[in-house]
Order: sequence, then C-alpha cells, then structure tokens
Amino acid sequence: MNLPRKEPQSEVESTLRQGAWFGATAILAYLALFKLLLHLLTNSNYGYFRDELYYMAAGERLDLGYVDFPPFVALVTAFSRLLLGDSMVALRFLPALAGALVVVLAGLMARELGGGRFAQGLAALATLVAPSFLVMGTFITMDAFDQLFWVSAAYVLILILRRDRPRLWLLFGLIAGLGVLTKITMLYFGFAVFVALLLTSSRRCLLTPWPWLGGAIAVLFLLPYVYWQITHGWPTVEFWADYGEKVDPASPIEFLIEQVLTMQPLTLPLWLAGLYYYLFSRDGRTLRPLGLIYVLLFALFAIQNAKFYFLAPPTPCSSPRARCPWSVSSGGAAGPGSSPLTRRFCWWEVSRSHPWSCPSSPSRRSRASRAPGSSRSAVRKGSFRSTSPTGSAGRTWWRPLQGSTTRYRWRTAPRPASSPPTTVKRGP
Repeated sequence: MNLPRKEPQSEVESTLRQGAWFGATAILAYLALFKLLLHLLTNSNYGYFRDELYYMAAGERLDLGYVDFPPFVALVTAFSRLLLGDSMVALRFLPALAGALVVVLAGLMARELGGGRFAQGLAALATLVAPSFLVMGTFITMDAFDQLFWVSAAYVLILILRRDRPRLWLLFGLIAGLGVLTKITMLYFGFAVFVALLLTSSRRCLLTPWPWLGGAIAVLFLLPYVYWQITHGWPTVEFWADYGEKVDPASPIEFLIEQVLTMQPLTLPLWLAGLYYYLFSRDGRTLRPLGLIYVLLFALFAIQNAKFYFLAPPTPCSSPRARCPWSVSSGGAAGPGSSPLTRRFCWWEVSRSHPWSCPSSPSRRSRASRAPGSSRSAVRKGSFRSTSPTGSAGRTWWRPLQGSTTRYRWRTAPRPASSPPTTVKRGP
C-alpha cells in the first residue's frame, strides 16, 4: 500500500507549530508584553516631560495643525486624557503600546524574510533593547507613533515586494498618510521609497496604478495640514528655517557613531548582516529597495545634520534572515550563547536609556547651563552639556524653573493703587 508522501514543512511553519506557549508568535507576544509592562511599571517615576506639557496644551486647543508639528499627537493626547485621565501612566500608555507593536513588527519582518523562531525572537529582542526605541515609550511624543508608522509601512513594503501583491500599496498609502499627520519626516521615507524603486528592478511596480493610488491616499491625509499652513502663512516653514542646527551638531562620522550607540552596539552585527543581504546578496535582490532606502535616508539626515533618532524607524527592517550566519552565531543582544558579561552589558544598556536609572535632579552642568548670565548662544553651541539624557533632564528642569518664575512674578507684580501697603508684623 503506497502512502501519500508528506511534503516537507518550511522552517517558518515548523516553528509556528512547536507549541502555543513556545512558538514564534508566543515569543513575540512575550517580548512585546515585557516592553509594555516595563513602561507601565516605571513611567511614573519622574515628572512630566516638557514636550508633554506642550502636547497637553495643544490637545486643549485642537486644530488642523500647529507651528512645529502636525495634529496627530495633539489628537492622541486629548483622546488619552479624555478616556484615561491625566496621570503619567495613563498619558504614556499609548506611546508604550506603540513601542510594543514595533517589537512585534520587527519579528514579523524576520518571519516574512524566512526566519524561524530564533531569528524572529532575535530581531524583536534587538529592537526592544535599542535605546532609541526604548526611550520613546517613556513619555508621550510624536516620535513614538512616528516609529510605529514607519515600521508598519516598511513591513507592508516587504509584503508587496516578496509576495507581489500590488493592492497593498493602498494600505501603504494609508499608513504613510497617518505618518505624515504625525511627523513630516514621513515625507523623507516616501521620497526614499520612490527613489529606491527607480534604482532597482522593482521599478516595474511604478508601471501599475496601485502605488500612485497609495500616494494619492497619503496626500489626502496631508491636505488639511497644508490648508492650515496656507491660511496661517506657512509658519512651519518659517519655524524650520529658523530652527538652525541642533544643540550638538555632528559630522557624518559622528552621526554614524550615534546610530551604533543608540541602536545598541551589541546588535550592530544584525543590522550589518541585514544590509548586506539587501544590498549585495543574490537572494535579497527582490528586497534591494529596502537597503537603498536606509542608505538614502542616512545620507539625507547626515547632510541635513538631523537628530540621531530620525534614522531609528527604518532600522528594524534591516534585521537578517535566520539562515544568515551572523544572526545565528552572534547570539544577538543577550541572546542564546552569549557570555554573562555580554548579558550584563546588554542589561546595562537597557537600564541606562530608561528613566528608572537616571538621577533625580539635574547635574551640576545642567544647573550651569541655566545660571544667570549664561548666554543662549553658548548653550546652542554646546558649551554647556547635561550629563543626564534629554529624556530625564526634560522631566526635572521645568519644576524648579516654574517655581522660580512664579515667585519672581509674584514679587514684581504691580499692586492695585487702592490696596494698602503690605506691612510685616514683627514679633515681640
């Protein structure tokens, strides 16, 4: 009796069937849940970040746009305060949730590239321990949602290129439209995608109507913001023209070093292996636009002297395949096979970028930068630098400043002419 021959399962299918509790999907869920709980348990350790106060004020005055950001973050802040309240944990729940979804998407990218359970967990773990992603879940900021939309759009782009599903360009346009309403840097991503498609064999996608329809959807999301700019005299253009250089300008080499440090140095082999696969591997020819997108964005942001975290969102899409020897032998960040010293260093990197380990008061240099007589130009040139990360320093500076400003205004406020002079009663 001839039994039907059993077809061999792919590596992805076998890892998905190894058990509900220890399968690839479960591993991604555990890592995402760990990141979410990490933020929920520690996000109330410090006060409000200065930008959070700005977004709260904007949420009370909803509009189609603002001088230095589109309306999405103000809508999210107002929605969060309406449903969850004004506590720091409630206000920072949605950014923490966005960061957890980014971890899941990084693992799903590795799965789509043919990676098994180990590769998917490794890609998700490398994203979880990256300080640039970890810190954005500690306060409400447009960068937390900007990262989510960038990574989501990159994942959809992988599906389009690998599975040849052009209708997904409509979903790509929807995500890009939300990204534009979050932060206008999404326009850089769209430009890089267009150029990367032109420079590779994937340019045939542009011969179909679907990418153009997706771009039209993104433009529809942008139109209300453009209308607000026109009716208000293009204040955002004036803002960015006067924005000048960032506080700590960096050369292209320094910008590269910042990427290595803020994306976790131990995970550098993973990103390099992914870029090699996209740019030079014969198997990665279909996904070559992804490698070019990262190179183009790096060049654009380095030339414009952009802040280091602008380049963080496209990094997870360069996670390598499971069969790449680098992803198996390196062990990743505190992954299987790593030494105890490596695991301790990885945990130190995670804790260093999270507010639970930051000092409770500004450093001496932080106070010097706010001392009377210190010029603003000196601060902009980097003469005074805080030893605390911006994510923690911005939570502690404003309270002493608020108190001193209130006391100064109370002492110098003019008194009504009809009120009698204030007398101080002395003791016996």
